[in-house]
Amino acid sequence: RWVSANSQRAIDYSCRVGYSYDRNTVAYQRKKIASLLEGKISVEKLKGKKYFTEMENSKICISPFGLGEITLRDFEIIISGSAIFKANSDHMETWPNLFVKDETYLDYKWDLSDFEEKLEYYSKQPELIIEVADNCQNIYKNLLTTKNGYYQFCDRFSKLIN
Repeated sequence: RWVSANSQRAIDYSCRVGYSYDRNTVAYQRKKIASLLEGKISVEKLKGKKYFTEMENSKICISPFGLGEITLRDFEIIISGSAIFKANSDHMETWPNLFVKDETYLDYKWDLSDFEEKLEYYSKQPELIIEVADNCQNIYKNLLTTKNGYYQFCDRFSKLIN
C-alpha cells in the first residue's frame, strides 16, 4: 500500500531495528545509532502492522546498515512515503538510482559523527523531507507499477544478458 509523502505525519523520525547480532559489522552501526537515540525515541523492534503504521506516521525513517548498505527497510520506507535517512551512499551505483543525496534520500557520515546534527537539521526541513520522500517514491513506484517501468526493466535486463 503506497502512502503519499504529503500525508499528515505525527512522528518526526523513527528507527526500529534489531542490534543484537553476532557479526560486529552488522551490529556496530545499529548499536551506535541506538545509543545516540537513547532517551529520544524507542528503537526496539516492532512487528507487523505496528511497524508499518509507525513508518507511515513518520516523516523520516532511519535505515542503518544491514548486511550491506541497501536493506529491505529502504524499500519499506519508500512505500510508506517517509524520507530515508541512511549512511552516505554516493559510492553506490544502483538501478534505478534511488540513492541520490538530498534528492531521494538524506544522509549522514559512515562514522556517525554528524548523525545527531543532521537528524536535527533535517527534522526542521519539512519541505525537503516531503520532496525527497516523494522523489524517491515516484521513481520506485513508476518502475514497479507502470507499463513504462515494465518496459524500462525489460530493456535494461535484455541489454545486461546480451
